[in-house]
Amino acid sequence: MIIGSRDPRNGEEAIIKMKQTSPNIDVTVEPLNLADLKSVRSFAVTIHGEVKGIDGLINNAGVMAVPTRELTADIEYTQQNSC
Repeated sequence: MIIGSRDPRNGEEAIIKMKQTSPNIDVTVEPLNLADLKSVRSFAVTIHGEVKGIDGLINNAGVMAVPTRELTADIEYTQQNSC
């Protein structure tokens, strides 16, 4: 399992909690900020050589009723982070 996290420290804390109930779990954390396309590309490059494919994806977002903000001309921030 790979945890993608804007703040890798949060991912490390999540791993500590997971290992309390499943000590043999194979999990790592990689930096990933879905609001930054360079971060998304870097994450993809990093994991491309590590995994054969993605079997599942869990997204966690808590954005609601925020002003419209665009990352680029064609990507809206809230949509990008809440899909």
